[in-house]
Amino acid sequence: MRNYENYERKRNIYIGFRMTPEEKERLNKYVKMSGMTFRDYVTKRALQEDVVVVGNTRVYKALRSQMEEIICELKRISAAGETSEEFLKVLTYALKIYEGMKEDRHNEQ
Repeated sequence: MRNYENYERKRNIYIGFRMTPEEKERLNKYVKMSGMTFRDYVTKRALQEDVVVVGNTRVYKALRSQMEEIICELKRISAAGETSEEFLKVLTYALKIYEGMKEDRHNEQ
C-alpha cells in the first residue's frame, strides 16, 4: 500500500452499487461535465457535498460535446414534438454548470 502524506486520503473501503444503463450513461455525462474523477464525483454526491465545477479544457470539451448532443436532440424534438426525461435531466445539469461558469467569469471581471 502507498504511504500517503494525508491520512484522510487513504481509501481502503470498497463500495459498489447497481444502476440501469440509462442511469450509468447520465452519471458518466455528469462526471465528464464536472471535470472531476468518477470516484471524487460519486463520493461528493453520496456525502451530499457540493460539486464545484472548475473550468478547464476537459470541462470545456465535455460541455461542448454535451451541447452538440443537446442541439441534435432539440432539432429532433422540434421535428417530432417530443422529449425524454433523461434528456431534460442532462440539459438541466448542463445549464446549471453553464450558469455557474457565467457567474465566475462575471465575478473575475
